[in-house]
Amino acid sequence: MLRTDISPMRPSHVHFLIKAPGYREVIARLFKKSCPYLKTDVVYGVKAPLIAEFRQVEAGARLPTGAIADQPFWLLEYDFILPPTSRTSCNAASRKQQFEANGSYRTP
Repeated sequence: MLRTDISPMRPSHVHFLIKAPGYREVIARLFKKSCPYLKTDVVYGVKAPLIAEFRQVEAGARLPTGAIADQPFWLLEYDFILPPTSRTSCNAASRKQQFEANGSYRTP
């Protein structure tokens, strides 16, 4: 790895398995925007649409559930787009073009 200038370290990331009735199951990962290993990922898995801002929130802030946090926590906000199981709700050529441009589908 020294000769290739690639780090043996993977960038910080979180894996997701997302399911919803009427949509295809999606397995995705999001990479931490501030990670120093983004440009040297040994498996070349980092793509621009998969880089997200992980923000640390202080204790005393309101949690997504509405409760007040008694300790700091990390917050990640990201919109996952699930492809429908039925091809009737979205034009196939449009989905392919969106996927190639963004790494995800947008459905009506």
